[in-house]
Amino acid sequence: MSQRFDLYSGIHKALRNYMGATLLQLGRLDLSSECEVQACAAALTGLAGWLEDHLAIEEQFVHRALAERRRHSGLTVLRRDHEEHERSLSLVRSDVTAVVN
Repeated sequence: MSQRFDLYSGIHKALRNYMGATLLQLGRLDLSSECEVQACAAALTGLAGWLEDHLAIEEQFVHRALAERRRHSGLTVLRRDHEEHERSLSLVRSDVTAVVN
């Protein structure tokens, strides 16, 4: 039996790695150090941007291709998940701004 190609595996592993590294940086954060606060703010902003770009690429290419080939409710669930991710990333950005300013 042949194994199916997992389109999501590699990129999502990379995303989890990036999120984990950022979480470790936040866990070591000394809030009394302006330099560390700025570095963590930049790390979170960079992560949010990367995740937003990933969502856009997945929507534009992967989900569009799936929709063209097969109409099923799974795409509705994926879109709803992406909308929730977008809302969460917006909150992360506003929280970073609140902490830094």
